[in-house]
Amino acid sequence: MFMKKLLQLILALAVIFWYTFVATSQVQASDSLDDFLDDILAEDDDTDTTDTNTDEDEHNAADKEKILDEVDGDDREYAEDKTFLAPKNITDTSVDIITTKALYKGKEVDKYRIYYSEKTLTSKELDLINDIIADASKIDDDNKKISLELKGLKANTKYYVVVSPVHPTDTVNQPATMITEEISFTTKPAGTAAPADTKEEEKEDDKTTADPKEEEKNEEPKEEEPKKEEVKTIKPTDTVFTGVKYTNDENKVTLTWNGNNDDIAKAEINLRHQGESSYTKVGSPQYKNGTFTFSVNKAGNYFLKIRALDKTNKHVGKEHIQTVKVTEVMAPTENKEAAVTKAPAVGPTTDLLIALIIFSLMVYTFVRFRRR
Repeated sequence: MFMKKLLQLILALAVIFWYTFVATSQVQASDSLDDFLDDILAEDDDTDTTDTNTDEDEHNAADKEKILDEVDGDDREYAEDKTFLAPKNITDTSVDIITTKALYKGKEVDKYRIYYSEKTLTSKELDLINDIIADASKIDDDNKKISLELKGLKANTKYYVVVSPVHPTDTVNQPATMITEEISFTTKPAGTAAPADTKEEEKEDDKTTADPKEEEKNEEPKEEEPKKEEVKTIKPTDTVFTGVKYTNDENKVTLTWNGNNDDIAKAEINLRHQGESSYTKVGSPQYKNGTFTFSVNKAGNYFLKIRALDKTNKHVGKEHIQTVKVTEVMAPTENKEAAVTKAPAVGPTTDLLIALIIFSLMVYTFVRFRRR
């Protein structure tokens, strides 16, 4: 009999335990951001039920009861039926949070508390949750929404965010019904700035107005980035050598062209004699100079293949073939003097010397044979 009652007691306890565990799990599974504020306001191991101070550094059970009692009489409301929350202008360290404007007794709320964490806020890991109070900035094209700036974030990191309007007279009075739904975003890699055309206007300081002259003095001078030279694309069919002419003087040939294309750096000159089968590169002068002189060592027809090189040293445009005719080439000599082609001219002095020699021979012959 005792064993039977003991088994019935154990079975009853098991049913009670199972029911309690399942019911508790279902209640916990249905939790959302509506009770998120309760966890933030609660202090660990604080059972003081008489302290009703609601300062920013202490939130206990009595504080929570006081706040929840005031919720029913709170005059805060949103400007739209459905609360909006979205990130904008995401950089590596900051983001603008766009949310629905809140009203207190018909007047716009000017401060909002932003809760943010690297884990979803529903996880209730309070040690990972950060919060700041941000000033609201107006949005020009939508008078029912405001912008909040969240700074000091880590680059390339995913964040989870909710927002709640701050009570104008009591900064800890934040009912759970005013907390927005959770959103998430990921900051950009380090060194990434917001797009220039999506930045909101800077907020004005309510207390002090900065002197524009002082801002100019404190602003560091920005170094101008060197402009990159634009290289235009020159098609292989484009004519880049115009007005090509040549002149030759003995064994030297001077080639000229119109160097009026700023996108071409050099002209590659290749030469071939009519008796040869391949071209030989003879030079790469600057294209803008428009002239090049080279030497030849034999007469005949020469073929010039002229190709253009751009600033990256690549062949561009259409190559030009020029024929050069050389009719005569000066023959080289060992002493590098011009060859003698005719007898030297004879002057009067030479004739007089010859006449004296002949006269002397005649006198000598006459005297010698007369003695015999």
